[in-house]
Amino acid sequence: MEIIEREAARKKIFAFKRKLEIEGEDVNYLNITAMMDMMTILLVFLLKSWSVETANIQLKDMEPPRSSINLTVADALKVQITPTAIIVEGDAVVPVNFGAVDPSYKKQGANDYLIVPLEGVVAQHANRERKIAQMRGEDWKGELSLIADKKTPYRLITEVLYTVGQAGFKSYRLVTVRESEE
Repeated sequence: MEIIEREAARKKIFAFKRKLEIEGEDVNYLNITAMMDMMTILLVFLLKSWSVETANIQLKDMEPPRSSINLTVADALKVQITPTAIIVEGDAVVPVNFGAVDPSYKKQGANDYLIVPLEGVVAQHANRERKIAQMRGEDWKGELSLIADKKTPYRLITEVLYTVGQAGFKSYRLVTVRESEE
């Protein structure tokens, strides 16, 4: 066994540590600029490819009215009125009982048209869609697709349309099923 002086041992240990630092140097830092570029590209890709597909509408327990008009379904916020709930983009927002919303969900009671929880959720969607349109350099159209059962009371449909109008949606489409579709 070879005996090394204390100073020589320190020099060898220091040289070994320095060698390890040089070999592992490529992992010691992250290039934040490249990562930000990558995240920006991903964000733009997702915003460009993201859309609300109303063509994939789930009509469980619903029978929309029939029509002979042959129009394509446009990209818009999807609001469904089912016999049991009002659904925005697949998420139940307000329960529906016997074709009406409980007065406790309305701003000023049973005779009011404004459904408070629905307005909040739709306003969030409106803000998100405005930001997306602004990022794309487009004007926000404020379009809505309303899907309702053919037995839905007119009062409930007008309450929903009034509420989404208060949140900024100014044009809407009533989704129907083509006569030839079964």
